[in-house]
Amino acid sequence: MGPRIKFKIMLQGLTKEAGGATLDLRDAYIDWHWKEEFKIQFGQFFVNFDFENFAPSWALHTVDRSIINDNLGFERDIGIQFHGKLFSKRFRYYLYAMNGDGRNKLNNNDDLFLGARFDYSFLGTHQYQVADLNQSDSPHLALGLSILHDTGAVELNNNIINRFSSDLVFRFKGFSALGIVNSAHNNNLGKTDIGFLGELGYFIVPHKVEVVGRWAYINKDGAVGKGTVDPQEVGGGLNFYIYGHNLKIQDDYTRLINNESTQNQNDDRGRIQLQLFF
Repeated sequence: MGPRIKFKIMLQGLTKEAGGATLDLRDAYIDWHWKEEFKIQFGQFFVNFDFENFAPSWALHTVDRSIINDNLGFERDIGIQFHGKLFSKRFRYYLYAMNGDGRNKLNNNDDLFLGARFDYSFLGTHQYQVADLNQSDSPHLALGLSILHDTGAVELNNNIINRFSSDLVFRFKGFSALGIVNSAHNNNLGKTDIGFLGELGYFIVPHKVEVVGRWAYINKDGAVGKGTVDPQEVGGGLNFYIYGHNLKIQDDYTRLINNESTQNQNDDRGRIQLQLFF
C-alpha cells in the first residue's frame, strides 16, 4: 500500500467464551489520507468525542481514565469518519457516523449516531497527550468542541440521546492542565447528566518526576441509565519517567465518593503501575 493508506489491527488478550477462548479485537481500520485537509477512515476505532477518548492509555496523567469517561465517554465502535487539518494545521475536524453498539457488535437496531468534533490550537502545536514531558519552551493552548446525536441508543430502549463535550488543554515548561465538560440529554425522558473533569501536572524534576492531581464529578439525572447518585473522585500521584513513556512508574491515590462498583459507598484506592514499551 502507498503512504497515503494507513491501517491498524490491534488484538488484546484472550476472552473465554462458551465455545472456547478467542482473541479480543480492539482496533481494525483503514485510513486513507487523500490530502492533509481530507482523510477517510472506516472500520472499528475510538469514537472521537472528547480529549480522554483521544489520549492514549500510555500517556495519561494517572493509571487510567476518569469516571467521566466511564459514564459519559465512549470507547471503540464501528463506522466511518471524515477528518483533516486546516489553517496551517491549527484547526482539526472529525465528522463520523457509527453503529452505536460498541466494539465487535453489529448494528442491532439499524440506528446510527452522528457526531462532529472540532479543535483549534490557539498556541503551539496540539497533541493528544496530557503531560508536558518535553518541557515546552512556548505555551500550548487548544480548545475542543464536540456534538453527537444518537438516533436510537440500543442499551437505553432506543431512546434519542444528544451529547456535548468541551475540553481545554494547556502545557508550558513542564506544567500541564486539562479541563473537560461532558453532557448527555435523553430526549425521551427529558433528563440530563453532566460531568466535570480537572487535571493538573507539574514536573518537579524536569523530564523525570511529575506530580499530578485529578478531580471529577458527575451530576446524574438518569439520562444514560446509570443511576442518579452523583459520583466523585479526588486524587493525586507521582509519575517517574525512567525512559520517557517507554519506561515509567505511576502511582496514585484516589478518594472515590459514591463509588458505583461498591454500591455507592465511599472508597479509597491506591495503585502502582510499571509501563514498559520495547
